[in-house]
Amino acid sequence: MMGGPSAGGIGTLGARRILSRLVTAALTALVAMVLVLGGLLPAMTPGLTHALSERLAWSDLSPFDSAQLAQVAEAARDYSFGSHDKQALYDAVLQVNRQLSDERAAQGASKGDGRPAGRASGTPAGAPRLDQLASDAAFPEVQRVLDGASDAYVLGPEAIGHLDDVFAVGLAAKSALIAALALLAGTVLGTAMRSRALHARDPRGADRPAPDQGRPDAGHATCERPRETRDGMALATHLAVLARPLRSAARMTALALAALGLWAAIDFMGLFTAFHQVFFAQGTWTFSARSLLICALPTELWMTLGGIWLAGMLALCAAAELAGRRLARKGRATARTPAAGPARR
Repeated sequence: MMGGPSAGGIGTLGARRILSRLVTAALTALVAMVLVLGGLLPAMTPGLTHALSERLAWSDLSPFDSAQLAQVAEAARDYSFGSHDKQALYDAVLQVNRQLSDERAAQGASKGDGRPAGRASGTPAGAPRLDQLASDAAFPEVQRVLDGASDAYVLGPEAIGHLDDVFAVGLAAKSALIAALALLAGTVLGTAMRSRALHARDPRGADRPAPDQGRPDAGHATCERPRETRDGMALATHLAVLARPLRSAARMTALALAALGLWAAIDFMGLFTAFHQVFFAQGTWTFSARSLLICALPTELWMTLGGIWLAGMLALCAAAELAGRRLARKGRATARTPAAGPARR
């Protein structure tokens, strides 16, 4: 009778296949995370928010002009995704209010100069009482005066609270990106080390000359590739396992982006609302259209930043797809290359 494979052997093979699929799925998820979060980095470039706000800010709904709103927008970006320095944020808001107060004092009340009536001289209702602040007032006093003003002039406690929530989400995203990159780098490094270890144990990879190498009467010569070539081929074979996660993550992310892009084109505010409902508590992210936060960071600005994020993700998806194809191609080429062996003269 002919013997077949043992049940233990079949079970081991099945377990290895399951483990391989789990590893591939985990690597795919890590790559997708890098594609999504890495694409966000260009949108957070310092200075970009300032430039966009200066062009897109709702100055027609605010007592501040576009340049002043852009100052607040950049300070809010730094607070949410950078230094998280509350005093610096309050200082920026105080600065634009002092600029506005100086303009009022210099120009006086005028309805024919093209400015809204709310920019008349004096301290209009809702504006911070800057006359209560000394030029060198301490931060607690600045905070007290600004927090007592209307949200059309300041970033009040509710707005600051929302920016704190944004900072927490951004910090989690940065941590996730760093962790994903570290795990992927560890996978590549571990694969390279495993490849070298396996190659070192392979007798065909040993750098030993044939017993009769160099003798003029040798009956045959050994055709050996240089060690660097053999090491590179072995590494390419092992790194080929990353090809599928790279390509799968790139394609799935691109499909998801296409769906989200279509949603945004049809109903951007619906997508914007759904995004906030996922990451923020209800009631903590809605503000008046005339509030300083909204006028400095209006819908058009977020649409532009979303487009930049989308472009960044698509660029990373394309890079991942190309890298996956190259690894797969090298792996197939190496697998088809016969091992070096003796050649008859």
